[in-house]
Amino acid sequence: MIRAPLPPLPWRELNERDARDVTRALGFEPVTIGGRPVEGGRKFGCLRCDSSDAMHAYAGGGLHCFSCGTSWSNVDAVADAQGLAPVEAVRWLAARLGVYVPEPPATMSSGPARGPSPLACPAETRTGSA
Repeated sequence: MIRAPLPPLPWRELNERDARDVTRALGFEPVTIGGRPVEGGRKFGCLRCDSSDAMHAYAGGGLHCFSCGTSWSNVDAVADAQGLAPVEAVRWLAARLGVYVPEPPATMSSGPARGPSPLACPAETRTGSA
């Protein structure tokens, strides 16, 4: 059986989304002072070093912790936070942000053989000598 090529996943679309959408999908609360979000709701506790307010969510996508220096794309942040492989993180995030992800095609049969396999031919036929 031959597998049909997989449809492309929306990596770029998800990675270019405002990272606040990602933090909301992950259930992170922005840092607040007096009940008001700091820096427009773009500061969060870090995924890696547990700093309480050093991770910044960018409007053009991605997160960066100014304490430990770690940066993530949106998809990588989901993969890290949820313990998922990147491909599964794309599907997880897309489902929560309403982004279409095409289903992989069903496995296709290769159909009838189109002639003998070179391995099935006698050695004389392949080399041209007896």
